[in-house]
Amino acid sequence: KTYTNGKETASEDVTSKAGWSSSPSGLVTVTSGSVKGSKAGTATVTASYTVNGTAVSGTATVTVSDVIGYELEITPKSSEVNVGSSVALVAKYYKLTNGQRDGGTDVTSKVTWSSSPSGLVTISSGSVTGVKSGTATVTGSYTANGGTVNASASVKVNDVITYDLVVAPETATV
Repeated sequence: KTYTNGKETASEDVTSKAGWSSSPSGLVTVTSGSVKGSKAGTATVTASYTVNGTAVSGTATVTVSDVIGYELEITPKSSEVNVGSSVALVAKYYKLTNGQRDGGTDVTSKVTWSSSPSGLVTISSGSVTGVKSGTATVTGSYTANGGTVNASASVKVNDVITYDLVVAPETATV
């Protein structure tokens, strides 16, 4: 902006022409006036420009917050079980801060469980029991901190094969 006797007389957008910097370093990157946060903190962004031989600058304060997210993980990711037998799945809920996981919380008993296709398995608190041969996708759904997260695991159900040994004849005389 150009001022004459304290009054604005002209203005020009020099965003792409200005020099940009930030302090302290490492919190934000500035490209042609666009600011991208790198880690949590407060930075001062400075724009510098020379007009008619006079250097001018302006600053803005930018606060970058942690990026928080949540994730659900079910382990094991894939397993096999025989009809009539069970396998235990574990559901862990993680808080992500700037992409880094915390230690996680076991929420297996709090998860809402489902499977597809239906009829291959039954699920109770993470315990999956094979009912009929085939491969089921077992999905866990957990709601907390204002959102719902989902995760899945694959469970292959095998038929139980039994063998009988028959001795014939059942009785013999020698």
